[in-house]
Amino acid sequence: MMFTVPKQKPSQKTAMPDANEVNSDCIGIVLAGGQSSRMGQDKAKLVHASQQTMLEFSKKMLNQVGIKNIVISGDNYDVADQAPALGPLEGIKSVYHRYPTAQAFLIMPVDLPLIGQSTLAKLKHVGQMSQQACFFSDHFLPLYLPNNHYCQHFFLQQYPSLLRAKNNKNDCVQSKQSTNKSGLSIKQLLSHVPHQAVELKDPQQLLNTNSPAQWQQSQIIARRLAGGASK
Repeated sequence: MMFTVPKQKPSQKTAMPDANEVNSDCIGIVLAGGQSSRMGQDKAKLVHASQQTMLEFSKKMLNQVGIKNIVISGDNYDVADQAPALGPLEGIKSVYHRYPTAQAFLIMPVDLPLIGQSTLAKLKHVGQMSQQACFFSDHFLPLYLPNNHYCQHFFLQQYPSLLRAKNNKNDCVQSKQSTNKSGLSIKQLLSHVPHQAVELKDPQQLLNTNSPAQWQQSQIIARRLAGGASK
């Protein structure tokens, strides 16, 4: 498994696609807005075994499966969350509101250092053929999300309603000194849209890295895979 190293760009932001030009396109979303509290540093800036940052690596994976327009979700990147600290679904929703006429979204977190091009291509293909939200078994990300009536209805009507209900519930338990400010989950999105799980023969590719120990483990595996591919 070999990777090429693109030149570093001075800016963290990408060339934002024009909303008027993506009506028939699938937009790639890299989720890079997490707090990275367990990692202790910005996961998007970690240097992959291929000598790319994880942000560069994630963008390259999307490019290699035919995604031309890529948006980085996160406060320091292309599209900041409309409401802070509410998790990945808030990031997806914020990008949706920026590009409401996109054909679909192929969404991946910035912390999947072992994912391969063929794996992401398979998810995109199944999603396009079925016109359903598609994810791998036991992993809700990466996610192919067609922008159909169900998706539109969820983000425009159901999401605000569900979030208000959650916030009201949190207000009711403030007397118990609850400090939970989490948002809605991707599982809640999937409960409102047609979806299917795709089987993956090598679940190791979906190893996400939330801690320094997990990151070190992933890089040992990545170097081993790269060495095997070069023989």
